[in-house]
Amino acid sequence: MASNISESGIFIQTSEPLNPGTHLNMQFALADNELIRTRGEVIWVNPIDEEEPGMGVKFLSLSLQQRHRILAAIKKLAIL
Repeated sequence: MASNISESGIFIQTSEPLNPGTHLNMQFALADNELIRTRGEVIWVNPIDEEEPGMGVKFLSLSLQQRHRILAAIKKLAIL
């Protein structure tokens, strides 16, 4: 489950985080159900004994259009 997103990355809550430096293919839907596909790199990890276990993933291959879509979705949520 993703709980935090920015134009540069996303936090993914999981009880099985990957090691920092791991590259992964990922896809997720924005609030308007628009699908974003990109590559990412695990930058940091909250271990399972933390309140919110998971991993911070930096986007590696977002297009400019995808980045704008993410920013627009964030702004829309901020207004609500």
